[in-house]
Amino acid sequence: MMALSQIRSLPRLMGIGDSEVFTTMKLLEIQSSVRQDGSVSRALSNEFVQSCQSCRTAGAQIQHRQRDVGTKPPAHPNALWTQANYTPPEARSPEMTNALSVSEN
Repeated sequence: MMALSQIRSLPRLMGIGDSEVFTTMKLLEIQSSVRQDGSVSRALSNEFVQSCQSCRTAGAQIQHRQRDVGTKPPAHPNALWTQANYTPPEARSPEMTNALSVSEN
C-alpha cells in the first residue's frame, strides 16, 4: 500500500502543475467502499484529489467528477437499456434516454 507522502507526490510526478503539460484535466474519481467513515480508499482518493487541485498552475483547470458506486450502485442493464445503448441519440425515445441517464452523466 502506498504511503500518504507517496500519494501527495503523485500529482507532481504526473506533471500536474506544469502548465505546458495540460490546460484542462478530467479527473474521474470512483468511490467503491460502502463505508463512509473509516474507509482507507476514500481517504487516499480524497488526498489525491486535493493534491491535484493544489498543484495546478494558474490557467489550468481540473474537471473533477465523483461516482460513488459503493453507496449508490448503478442499476443493472436491462433490455431497454441495451436497446437504447445501440440506438442513435436522435432516435431514442424518452424512456430510452431515461434508461441511459445514469451512464450518460
